[in-house]
Order: sequence, then C-alpha cells, then structure tokens
Amino acid sequence: AEYMGGKQKLNSAYQEVVDAVYADVKTKATGPTEVTDEQLRERCRDEVSAEMRLRVKSVFGVTGQQIAVSLAFAVVLLLVVFAFIFLGVAAFRGGGAATALINSIMVVLGGVGTSAGNSKSASGVFKFLSAKISALLDSSIVQAAFRDRVVRVVSERVLVGLLRED
Repeated sequence: AEYMGGKQKLNSAYQEVVDAVYADVKTKATGPTEVTDEQLRERCRDEVSAEMRLRVKSVFGVTGQQIAVSLAFAVVLLLVVFAFIFLGVAAFRGGGAATALINSIMVVLGGVGTSAGNSKSASGVFKFLSAKISALLDSSIVQAAFRDRVVRVVSERVLVGLLRED
C-alpha cells in the first residue's frame, strides 16, 4: 500500500511537470503552429520523460552503458546459479538410501540456514533507502528547484523543436 501511494505521488508530480511545461510552451509560442494541442502535450510528455531519465541517471551517477553491462552481468550470474542448482540436483539424483538421506539432510540444512540467516537485513536496507529517497522527494526545496529547472529546460527544448518544424 505504501508503494502504491508513492507511485501515485510520483505520477501526479510527473503530470504536474508536464502540465507546467505545456502551459509554459503555450504562453511562449507566438503565432499559429501546425501542431495540435494533443500533439504538443505528447511532445511535452516525451521531453519531460527524457529529461527526468537523464536527471535520475546523473543523480545515481550511472550511464546507459553501465546499466546495460550491470544487467547483462546479473543475467549471466542468474544463469550460472541456475546451472549450479540443476547440476547439483542431477548429481544427487539416484535410487539409493544414501542418496535419499543426503537429499533430506540438504533440505533440512537449507531450511536451518535460511531461518538462521539475517533475512531482515536486506529489507532493512531497502526500507532505509526508501525512507531517505521519499524524504528527499518530499522536501519542498528540492521539489521546487527540480520542477522549475525541468520545466525551463524542457519547455525550451519543445519550443526549439517547434521553431525548427516551422
């Protein structure tokens, strides 16, 4: 429920920025244009989306290439883990009593290890980061500065695009 509230908050903030860019472009655009209001609003949405992606990447200090390499590494690592699991299962598959005993012990040890492990630490990190990011996004100073800068940059980009088409 908390996640959905945050998602709705972000969506409404995004729509507010798009509306502000649209209004800014409408007031600055002089003369008739061949672009309809819906096309202009769609262009504003696209430009705001592109600008926000750039800003998020710059905040976290990653490039598109780093994201692609990290994703490829994660997929390869996942495939290696699956291969290890399947090969391990195949190695211990058999019909003897010793194999059944080993399989039972492995299941018990896996359950003990999982329950004894600190499974709450990872969720604690995400909760901590989520709270920090939410507090940052909720601070009115950041919202005003971010929103105004995005509106200014994106509306100029849309206006330049309109001028190039005419």
